[in-house]
Amino acid sequence: MALTGGAARLLAKRTPATHEISVDLVSAYVDRDLVVARGGLRIIADATIANAPDFDLLLVPGGVTSTLEQDAAAMSWLAQRKSTPIIASVCTGVFLLAKAQIITDQAVTTHWEDLSELAERYSQLNVVDDQRWIQQGNIYTSAGISAGIDLALHLTGLVDPALPAQVARQMDYA
Repeated sequence: MALTGGAARLLAKRTPATHEISVDLVSAYVDRDLVVARGGLRIIADATIANAPDFDLLLVPGGVTSTLEQDAAAMSWLAQRKSTPIIASVCTGVFLLAKAQIITDQAVTTHWEDLSELAERYSQLNVVDDQRWIQQGNIYTSAGISAGIDLALHLTGLVDPALPAQVARQMDYA
């Protein structure tokens, strides 16, 4: 499974009974592997949308999504990932899933500040408040950043049921 989280990957390697976890960070650009985060942090991606591998799990991060929502190549690439076995979003990443029509009428959640905009822009969705994360079939959406940690811990349990507790302990996360 491709999962975000160095702690899960490290702990999975320590335990022989678990499956290997590989993580690929994919740039939303066709020809640029440098990603600049909102605070200016520069990250070099493992792949771009032009050469990204297939995934068992696709995790779409949030942030300011308006520019990416207008990027035809990125939205086309994301829409083509609809058959990925597990698709998850953190925070406003749900807007990208909705724009790519990966989610159409499911129950979803996002950061509390963005709930009303999500419901207004995608009225067919059942936008739910006061949930850390929601699962609808193979689609998972989470509220804000710390709720994304809760969801990521849950997703590590799909690899090995003992892994979430081990990862939370390693992270000193209650």
